Amino acid sequence: MILLVREPLTLISQFALRRDGGLSGSYQFHRLWEIRNLLRKEKILSGIEFGSGASTIIFAKYITSFVSIEESADWRTHYLKNLKLLKFFNTDLYRRVEDSIHVAIRREFLDNNGELVCSYELPENISQHFYELAYVDGPTNWIQSDLESGAYIRDPLRLLPNVSIFELSTLPRIILVDGRRSTVSYILSMESMLNYSLVLKGQYFSPQKFLNYHSLFRDKTF
Repeated sequence: MILLVREPLTLISQFALRRDGGLSGSYQFHRLWEIRNLLRKEKILSGIEFGSGASTIIFAKYITSFVSIEESADWRTHYLKNLKLLKFFNTDLYRRVEDSIHVAIRREFLDNNGELVCSYELPENISQHFYELAYVDGPTNWIQSDLESGAYIRDPLRLLPNVSIFELSTLPRIILVDGRRSTVSYILSMESMLNYSLVLKGQYFSPQKFLNYHSLFRDKTF
């Protein structure tokens, strides 16, 4: 109901994107509202999103300089096709969403400790840019390669950490993680994150307890 009043185009787009599979679950609405509140509160001007989806519309609307990285060209095509309803209501916003999505190869590799992780292969013009915020919602974190044999996999569900933020030349001041335990655990283990505070999902927007989907890392030097 809140999305209908405050973000009608986002809500309409969410239902449109549910056609032909994908983006199911009521949690999607909590997730979008939580992102929207964070962007408005922090006055974010630049951002990068790993994994395109319904959240891309929110980012394209509120962030001046924004890119979204997606591993599947087929998903990008499917996504924009179902999003044409948004084009009817707001052509400019649709174009911003369309222009923001870049397809990059997903890869799996062993890090310096022999842990199996996944990431995007980011082009230099994207990886060298500074972003105030990074949103981690991709790439797909289930194992797809033959590197599993002999690799260290920390997560009990055998889900891989998404480490694309460490492909950036400069870490963002805010990192928002979309409910991925393996990724949160990996980020916490990195020495480069010592200057960051962490609020685990369910705490950041307290006492509004229904907004509990993301974990948030914030650089304490800002």
